[in-house]
Amino acid sequence: MAERGYTALSAVSSVQDAVASQEKSSEDELWQGYEDDTIGTVCDSHSVYTMAWASRTCTPCFIFPFIIAMLVQIVIPAALLHKASAVLSSLTFQLPWDTHSTLVKFEAMFLFLFLNSTFANCLNRANVMDFMAPLLTTNSWALTLGAYSIGACIVLSSLTTLALFVQSPDMEDILLNCIALNFLPDVDLYLTGILQTLQPTMYQDTKLRMAAVKDAWPKSSDRQENIRWWSLGIKEKLT
Repeated sequence: MAERGYTALSAVSSVQDAVASQEKSSEDELWQGYEDDTIGTVCDSHSVYTMAWASRTCTPCFIFPFIIAMLVQIVIPAALLHKASAVLSSLTFQLPWDTHSTLVKFEAMFLFLFLNSTFANCLNRANVMDFMAPLLTTNSWALTLGAYSIGACIVLSSLTTLALFVQSPDMEDILLNCIALNFLPDVDLYLTGILQTLQPTMYQDTKLRMAAVKDAWPKSSDRQENIRWWSLGIKEKLT
């Protein structure tokens, strides 16, 4: 019985030691691990931006959904924001929030927080895409443009959400507007079906190239350089 108790105590101690060792990991190491995971997720997500970036030749079959994604992510929220702003500027009465129930206010607040939490994941994806662009120099412009398109979409969609909430402060309208804007930053992920339909062999080849990037990243000199950069102080990072 005593032996079992000693074994259990040793097991607990070993777990505690492991946890204590993990807690000693520096913030830079933790951030690098997070970045590694995000790079793997970006390589597995098969966005039209990453597919154009990793393709051997950027054919019209890649360019067509690429342009559609950028138009949807930038033009649609910009047009909605312009329309909502024009309507709001023509209104002469006060904002109707004070006359609405507390339930509507809470719904608007929670939906706005939900929308922006979704946008936070998209913004991190765009940040990693911009970082990954130089890893393959052939079509690095594609990933850079895609990253900035997602970033612009997030800013425009956030502003549009606020404008639409004020313009139509009803529970049904708030919910529909939130759902409608939620998919815009991820539209580049939904358009890869066009590539798979038009060029299935090229689509498969590009997927394999992205898998090769994911496998090569952990042991690459680019990752070691990134680790060295994270270890620098703030002044060294800025210079």
